[in-house]
Amino acid sequence: MQRLGAAAWGNFMEWFDFTLYGFFAVAIGRNFFPSEDPLLSAMASYAAFAAGFIARPIGAAVLGQLADRVSRKRVLVLTLMLMGLSCLLVLCAPSYGTAGLLGPAMVVSARLLAGFAAAGETGAAATIAIEASPWHQRGLWGGFFSCSTYLGVAAGGVIALLCYGLLGAEVTDDWGWRLGYAAGLLIIPMGWWARRNMRDERHAAAAGAYVAAHARPPGSVHGTTAMIVRVAGLTAFGSSVFYVVIMFMPVFATRMLSLPMSSAMACAMMASVLTGLCAILGGWLSDHHGRKRIMLAGLALSLSGGWLLFLQLLQAPSVPRLAAFQWACASGFGFFVGASLPLMVDSFQPSRRALGFGLGYSLGVMVFGALAPVVNALALSRGLTLAPLYYMSVTGAVTLLVLAWTREVTAPPRERRPGFPA
Repeated sequence: MQRLGAAAWGNFMEWFDFTLYGFFAVAIGRNFFPSEDPLLSAMASYAAFAAGFIARPIGAAVLGQLADRVSRKRVLVLTLMLMGLSCLLVLCAPSYGTAGLLGPAMVVSARLLAGFAAAGETGAAATIAIEASPWHQRGLWGGFFSCSTYLGVAAGGVIALLCYGLLGAEVTDDWGWRLGYAAGLLIIPMGWWARRNMRDERHAAAAGAYVAAHARPPGSVHGTTAMIVRVAGLTAFGSSVFYVVIMFMPVFATRMLSLPMSSAMACAMMASVLTGLCAILGGWLSDHHGRKRIMLAGLALSLSGGWLLFLQLLQAPSVPRLAAFQWACASGFGFFVGASLPLMVDSFQPSRRALGFGLGYSLGVMVFGALAPVVNALALSRGLTLAPLYYMSVTGAVTLLVLAWTREVTAPPRERRPGFPA
């Protein structure tokens, strides 16, 4: 349980930082990417945000390889330190008006560093959480780990709401947004302490002997490439639901439906918490009824409930109807995530888990998640009000096809061989 908590801590921090930047993007744009056109300023800020997604596959490949061949624990300590450095860079970056291009350069560097660290964090942390669990509770432990993601999102949203609510929009956009990053820096030392004191059961000597006997040459992902692509496909639906329903929907509700931004953000934060709770339940159910069955049920709940409630929302926009749509999608999404994590991690041999899962997940998020707000915003600008549902349906079809070609993992084939402890 200690290893699960230490792994989940950094995952929480990753998504806390991610959400802070998303909600403070307008303020960051005004400080570091000023323009006479506010839209151009915001777009430049989001472009810096997108730079982190470009760095993700690189981080997954480099840090995943280290986690598999050296030590999961050391990589987790390293990624948390890199996240702290990223927060510090944004917190201390001087505005464009004060130091010219130095400030924007520090922000872009921070996002690249955060993306690099986050990808390595995802692969190593998810792997160590699943490997530390009893085989018959893989789903439950994976659900608790996944829950930390959505609690981090909710915490970041709450900090942003408090800054705007207590300080006001003008002060927050000027300097108040930095308080959120200061809060993040206060959290990191506790996570660093927990990870430094975490028991690392994966010994480098045993791992090296195992890799030499069973794995391909160092640096090669031959033999796991197909599964990496499958993980990217299995990630497609979850990424689209997260970025459309939780991250994009507050903007849609404000701009297209004229609903209050504070209410829309509150609905999204509660949807994030609900996702985390349902991930725990979905993981537990998958231990008893199979991963694929629960994943299919979650996907069906999100899409069927999403279509019905979104159409009602368009007919008569209101905050309760917005909440109903987001919470229905979030519930199914949570079941899907809780069941899918152990399936994806256990599909790889232990000598390739952190690399394989981390790289597949990063590619899926980069392709299907990061593009979701851009594609939906472009479609909505052309009058396609059902764009969010179409996008979720297409990615759902992709995931469904991949799931049909993915086998259940019923036992860990080599994980318990002598000399290679999990």
